[in-house]
Amino acid sequence: MNNEKKKVLFITPNLGGGGAEKVIVNILKFVDRKKIEPEYLALNLVGPFVELLPEDIKVSDLQTEKVSKSIIKLIKSINKSNPDIIMSTLSNLNLAILFIKPFLRRKTKIIVRQSNTLNKIFEQYPYWKKCIYKLSYSYLYRKADKIIVQSEGMKEDLLIMFPSLKDKVIRIPNPIDLNEISVKLESVRKTSTEYNDGCKTIKIVAVGRLTYQKGFDTLLKAFKQLKKNKPNIQLSIVGEGPLKGELKELTSKLDIMEDVDFKGFVNNPYEVIYNSDIFVLPSRYEGFPNILLEALACETKIVATDCKSGPREILGANKYGTLVKVDDVNELSNALLININGHARTAPGYQRALNYDVKNIVKQYEEALLKT
Repeated sequence: MNNEKKKVLFITPNLGGGGAEKVIVNILKFVDRKKIEPEYLALNLVGPFVELLPEDIKVSDLQTEKVSKSIIKLIKSINKSNPDIIMSTLSNLNLAILFIKPFLRRKTKIIVRQSNTLNKIFEQYPYWKKCIYKLSYSYLYRKADKIIVQSEGMKEDLLIMFPSLKDKVIRIPNPIDLNEISVKLESVRKTSTEYNDGCKTIKIVAVGRLTYQKGFDTLLKAFKQLKKNKPNIQLSIVGEGPLKGELKELTSKLDIMEDVDFKGFVNNPYEVIYNSDIFVLPSRYEGFPNILLEALACETKIVATDCKSGPREILGANKYGTLVKVDDVNELSNALLININGHARTAPGYQRALNYDVKNIVKQYEEALLKT
C-alpha cells in the first residue's frame, strides 16, 4: 500500500437528507487524517446534513443548482483544489466529473460511487433516453479509476450491462454511525410491544424520499388492507419528495388520512423508528438502503421488499427481517400482519448492524483511496 498521504476531494450535488449524502458525511468525519487530507465540494451547499460536516475540513460551495450548469465552475474549483483523488457520488454528477476529466490540471484520479441500481433507473426512461444514458455510462464510466458499489446485486447489475468495467468495480457496503444512533436514543423509552393488547395502537413507520422508487403508494394500499384486520394501527412516513401531494391524495381516496402521518424530514428518525413496532421498506429498487441498517440498529421488526438490491443481502434472506415481493399489496399486508401477531422469526438486529459500523466500513474506503 502507498503510505503517502493523499488529498481527496469529495463532491456531492448538495447535502439533502438522502442516504448517499449521509455516507459522504460519515466518511468525511471518520477518515484517518494521517493518511488522507479530505476536502468537500458541493454544487449547492444546502440540506439538513450541512451542520454535520466536520469543522476541520475545507468546504467549498459552487452555488449552482443543476449539474449541467456547474461544468465550468467544477473545472475551476477542482483545479484550484488540485486533489490527488476526486470521489463523486450520485449518477449525473458522476458523469459530469468523468466528462471534465481531460480539462483537469493534473492527472487526478477519479472514483465514482454508484448509489442506485442502474438497470432499474433506466427502466423508468423512454427508449430514446435509455439509449443515450447507456451510451453515456458505457463511454464515461470507463474513464473512472474505480467504481464503488454497495452490494453484490449492484455489482452484478452493473457488470451485466458493462462487462468491460470488471476490473474497476469494487464493493463497499454503506456505513452507519452506531455511536450517533446510540446517543440519539439515550432519552428514548421504548413503548410496550405486547401486540395482543387489543387497545394498544400498533405503530408502523417508513422512511425515505417520496418518489416512485420508494413504493409508498404500494404501502398505503397494503396499510388500507391491513386495517380491515387490525383497525388499531397507525402509519408514519418520514421524508420529503415530489410525490408528497400525490401520496396525500391517495390516502384521502383510500380513506386512511386519519391514520397516516406524513412527518416530513426529521432530524432524529431513530426515535421514530425505535418507538415503532414495525419498520417497513416498500421500495421498488434500491442501491444499498442505509435506513435498513439503521432500523436494525434500533432493534425494530422489519418488513422489506426483496428488491434489487440490498435488502436480501442486509437481512440475510429473512433472518433479520421479512422479505416480500415488490409491488405486491397482498403479500406486504400479510407480512405486516404476521409481524404484528408476533409470529415472524428474526435474529437480533443490532448484532447484524455491527457489521456495518462506520469505523469498520471507513477502513475499506481508506484502502480503496490509498490504492488508487
